[in-house]
Amino acid sequence: MVPWREYTLLGVWHVVYKGNPDEVQLTEEEVQQFLDEFNSSYGLSEPLGLKDVSTWNFGLTLFGENNDGAEDLSYGKQSRILDHARDDGTEGLITVVGVRYTMGRGTARQVVDLVLKNLGRSAPKSRTADTPLKGGDIGPFDDFVDGAMANRPEGVGPESMYAILRNHGTDYRSVVEYACRLPGATNVIGASNTIEAEVIHAVRDEMACKLTDVVLRRTDLGTGEYPGEDALSRCADIMAAELGWNEARRMREIAETRAFYPPFVVRRAREASAHA
Repeated sequence: MVPWREYTLLGVWHVVYKGNPDEVQLTEEEVQQFLDEFNSSYGLSEPLGLKDVSTWNFGLTLFGENNDGAEDLSYGKQSRILDHARDDGTEGLITVVGVRYTMGRGTARQVVDLVLKNLGRSAPKSRTADTPLKGGDIGPFDDFVDGAMANRPEGVGPESMYAILRNHGTDYRSVVEYACRLPGATNVIGASNTIEAEVIHAVRDEMACKLTDVVLRRTDLGTGEYPGEDALSRCADIMAAELGWNEARRMREIAETRAFYPPFVVRRAREASAHA
């Protein structure tokens, strides 16, 4: 159990999947099986159930070297870099299979070094270990937040401002610029702390092309729980205006985003909205 913002993360849980990688799905039965395992391990006085789940994250991970039928399974812990010129004689092709995001910069350094080696060029010393991520040159975070909050623009609430600072670091000014310049851009979307300026910034400056890009990856709008129909609709309206979507595309984007969430969570949100 790991605290994360106002939520608690539970995991991880693995099963062997041998189907089509493009068709991998998670079922309510599998979630309940995991919760049963969790409850048995922790001995909670009030066991967790589906009612306590706000969202899920699932996908495929590399599989380690295991014998068929083994009970204690080993999962891949290192990224795979395949030099096809060496492995099968295909010149100029390198395949990278990343195992986790936190190893991305180290894996990228290895790949760039390999590319230069194959080109017969010497590799300069990598700067990735000393180069901050975009917006990451902030120094002590509390001092950074205090300074930015002192100049918080009118109309942007403290919770929204803090989320922008946490997500964008020193690049927060590009989001705030939209909030100050565009009418309605300081409006909060649904019951979240996400303001409309963040959606606009995601499209114009962060290459967001899909509603899922914004809801799940560029903002906090839907990272912890289903944001609700009204929030999805408003976010889709903003993106439609920015990207020229017609109504059919807008509805398709909403449906695809809704499908990311557990069906029982969506049902619960709709029932709560209907009784509000």
